[in-house]
Amino acid sequence: MKSSSRPVDVLRTLFERALSADEFEFCSTLLRIRGMEGPGWDPLFESQEMALQLTSQISAPIEDRFRLRLILLLYCHLSEMNDLYNIVGNLLRILSGQRYNMMPFSKINHPSEKDASTPTAKKERIKEWAVANDCKEVGDLFNDFLVKPVRNAFFHSDYIITDDSFNIRYGEPVIIGQELTRKVPLEWLIPKLKLGINTGIGVI
Repeated sequence: MKSSSRPVDVLRTLFERALSADEFEFCSTLLRIRGMEGPGWDPLFESQEMALQLTSQISAPIEDRFRLRLILLLYCHLSEMNDLYNIVGNLLRILSGQRYNMMPFSKINHPSEKDASTPTAKKERIKEWAVANDCKEVGDLFNDFLVKPVRNAFFHSDYIITDDSFNIRYGEPVIIGQELTRKVPLEWLIPKLKLGINTGIGVI
């Protein structure tokens, strides 16, 4: 699967800025300090191994619809990955002079006093923090790849793949331009799936 330089460039800038702002908090974020625990309790290792295995299969000579199903599986897995949001959220917080937090999206860390517990809510908070720290492109990146109705349709087995579209049978439609549609063109969707995968792999 061909990678895009956009996530790498955006993330590299964010990582470098956070490192310059506070090296200790930066290292704490990368280590994802959680206290004492035994081996076998870090989901990021599973995500990393899954990403490596699925990308190797996606790159293999396989039937197109099977390739798309693998891309959807990897996209949905990575877009649900807590560390994808926690690492980026903490790096943005460091730019504001704040310290690493194990739960950066907790209500105690936001004026609204509301938890951001879903990928969509975390995306919105990342967008807010990104704008506040003069790195809007980070928020734009998350906004561009996260397509909640597609993720939900895939996880709930509520989709049909055709030659040119991802059709959502019963679930929430997707907004494309000014139109609501359950027939999502693959030419619109696949670049977003790849952007999400490359962002997740870039963070890992």
